[in-house]
Amino acid sequence: MFGLFKKRTPKRPRLVGIQYRALYEAPHDGGKPYIYTWDLPEEPQVGGRVFVRGSSGKSVPAVIVDLNASRPEGYTWDELAPVFRYASDEELEKAQRKAERQADKELRDEQAWLNMARRAAGLPTPGRARKTVPDGYQELPPTDGDSAPSTAGRYGNVWWRASKIATRLGRPAEEVETYATIARRWYAIRDGNDGRESS
Repeated sequence: MFGLFKKRTPKRPRLVGIQYRALYEAPHDGGKPYIYTWDLPEEPQVGGRVFVRGSSGKSVPAVIVDLNASRPEGYTWDELAPVFRYASDEELEKAQRKAERQADKELRDEQAWLNMARRAAGLPTPGRARKTVPDGYQELPPTDGDSAPSTAGRYGNVWWRASKIATRLGRPAEEVETYATIARRWYAIRDGNDGRESS
């Protein structure tokens, strides 16, 4: 009689792959997702915003990127942490407003830095340009002069960056070309092609 009863294999939880991302951040391409167990009553959805246990042990936001994840090699089932919950609509709306404010700030900072570049390059600049460089942007180097090749290369990179940002923001062609010309002048010094005679 005992042979009629077989020991049942324990039911394993569903696994999902996630990326640690703020609620307003899009998933990034590439990289292996982190694997978590899914025991929530709702169905998981790719792109779903959830909260999971982070490396510090605290609840952190994440986004679901894989619904067919497998248990990572070297981990037991008991070592896999569960997804805590879906983000609420209120949390998502708050995150969206934060993202919009951040995007507005970034655009204002870009425009402000380009206006500082216009003034430094001798181009007409409407209004008052900032005196302090926004966070994440370099101080604007000279437009001409002389320097060591390594320094000239750094100067050229800053002005080339200005030309690329100006292009992306649809600034006038004259402005874009002015920055690019300054950058090329510094690159010529970097490369020793500026026409100076070596002593």
